[in-house]
Amino acid sequence: MDKNHYLKQSIELTKVSKESITLNTSIIYEFPNDNELGKEIRRKIMEKLDNADKDIKDFQKLINERTQ
Repeated sequence: MDKNHYLKQSIELTKVSKESITLNTSIIYEFPNDNELGKEIRRKIMEKLDNADKDIKDFQKLINERTQ
């Protein structure tokens, strides 16, 4: 088995995770109007995308280090 198999799988799973986001429905009650709610949802999506991209970069770095 490829020694980077699980890292490569982690990259693929992280890419798939970027396609959706799950939020608690209580977020609707936290914001007084749709504009603010939309801004918060956008912020959460961008945060998730940024974190996923960082994770992918870190996994790829590990793969690169192992293959040197």
